Amino acid sequence: MYNILIFPGWFPSKENPLNAIFTKKHINIISVLNNVTVVYAEKSTKQQKKYFIEIDHENGYPIYTCYYKPSSNYFIIYRKTVNFYRRIKAFLLALKSANRPLNTFDFIHIHVISFESIIPVFYKFFKKIPYFVSEHSTNYIRKTSKYSINNLFKKIIFSNSLGISVVSESLKNAIQKLNIHHYNFSVIQNYVDESKFEYKPKNNDVIKFLHVSRLDEKAKNVIGILNAFNQIIHKKSNKIELHIIGGALNVVSEAEIYSRNLESKGNIFFHGLKFGNEILEYYQEADILVMFSNYETQGVVVMEALFCGLPVLATNLPCLKEYLHDKNSLLVNPLSEKQLIEGMQLFLDKKWEIWDSEKIVIDIKNKFSSKTIGNSFLSLYKNGFIK
Repeated sequence: MYNILIFPGWFPSKENPLNAIFTKKHINIISVLNNVTVVYAEKSTKQQKKYFIEIDHENGYPIYTCYYKPSSNYFIIYRKTVNFYRRIKAFLLALKSANRPLNTFDFIHIHVISFESIIPVFYKFFKKIPYFVSEHSTNYIRKTSKYSINNLFKKIIFSNSLGISVVSESLKNAIQKLNIHHYNFSVIQNYVDESKFEYKPKNNDVIKFLHVSRLDEKAKNVIGILNAFNQIIHKKSNKIELHIIGGALNVVSEAEIYSRNLESKGNIFFHGLKFGNEILEYYQEADILVMFSNYETQGVVVMEALFCGLPVLATNLPCLKEYLHDKNSLLVNPLSEKQLIEGMQLFLDKKWEIWDSEKIVIDIKNKFSSKTIGNSFLSLYKNGFIK
């Protein structure tokens, strides 16, 4: 058992409760076998004070979040400089509020590198506190320049760590293509709570397509799903529905605005953000999950759907192919609405040769369990200290 200071670049907060929820799930698993303390900083335009600290013990370990008020100065350089300073200071204030000397921690664990990750590097060289890195970001897949300032900065962070974990082989390959290598480099998948996400038999009068995401068009191409659904609605208008979960707090998504002009709008339902157990009923009432992403690092919602026994219609992305196959999914090319329409129609016509829901669940549980993920982190830590 280790004493670990978690230093996330992305983490849920009151400003965005669903931000990087996958990071928190990893930390929940790590905390089962280790003593964990989380420090985090998040900007907030709602507060009057420059800094405000919130302490949470909801998950059985302390989370110290320092909210800082961002500058709104007209001059970009000044504004960015001030906000950089305030974010760094907010992290340090969060750490100070933990009221624990650094030498009481065995190491720091960075989750998603960001510019404040320079703090653990500083602590390594001047306080002799080592660190590990876990990455989830799609930036490595989308941005391939080895010599950008951002990637050179990340290379420094990676190379001085005791070990690296990523959530998929495709993300590992993308990082290595940027000439970033490490002797202790592991793939540790995202976590799905198998005690919560489970199959429930259904008897729907209509076929329910489900999409779950943050509704970011650049990444998720939700409008492409709407276009495809609008094409198949003519044949089975009273027998199919499209349910869409996600988005941002108090923001109407581009996809929802677009859907208002479609013939199929009466069969399309936007439910907004759902938290915790709220989202579970939508998985359990749906017949199929549809994802039309342009890029992913692993696809947590795809895994959640499989745990609930849903087949998946998704894009042919390397990370998804690591656990999707022709018995639990149908894969189409990104941006190909024609193939997406064909896939939807095949499902409606029952021309897929796929496993039943119970077998889909057994298959995914064999690949992703909390015990496996927890032990993988312990192995990462132990291997880091061996060399």
